[in-house]
Amino acid sequence: MAEDPDGLTYFTHEICGRLYAGWYRRLPGARLQVFTRTKLRTEFLGRLAADEQARQILAVLVADDDFSAIRDTMPSGLRRKK
Repeated sequence: MAEDPDGLTYFTHEICGRLYAGWYRRLPGARLQVFTRTKLRTEFLGRLAADEQARQILAVLVADDDFSAIRDTMPSGLRRKK
């Protein structure tokens, strides 16, 4: 993982056999911010190392995208409200 001058650290994470990439940085107040191509999520930094927590946050963002893709193909009566 490489850190740039803005404090962003690039990382990759394999989820269900697919490789995803993102960037994370630590923020004041024990928070961790994770970026993907189209999403941003900020969480309080827990007991895990920043890189491990960033992988977990990325997995949640990927799961949200996967659910959205499935939801969009469902009949409207079966869709969960956003």
